[in-house]
Amino acid sequence: MNSNVSAKQTTTTEKTMTASARFAPVDSNCAYPLELFRQITGLDSWALRMARRNGLRVVTVGRRKFVKGSDFIAYLDNLSSSENVSNG
Repeated sequence: MNSNVSAKQTTTTEKTMTASARFAPVDSNCAYPLELFRQITGLDSWALRMARRNGLRVVTVGRRKFVKGSDFIAYLDNLSSSENVSNG
């Protein structure tokens, strides 16, 4: 019976950790593997494709792809300044 309780607690803890890791702040000093970046920003594959077309830099190392936190923050800054120009 104790093993069922501990397994249940582990599953709940894993779900909580996954949910909190899903939408985490982006650190400008980090490089994120593409899949982790998608998880923490909540961007689906279409939104990420559009972001790349609109200037988000993705760095390729071998077969792996990474997004630098500083590039994402610069991308967001660019978007907000573009919206201010078009709205104002």
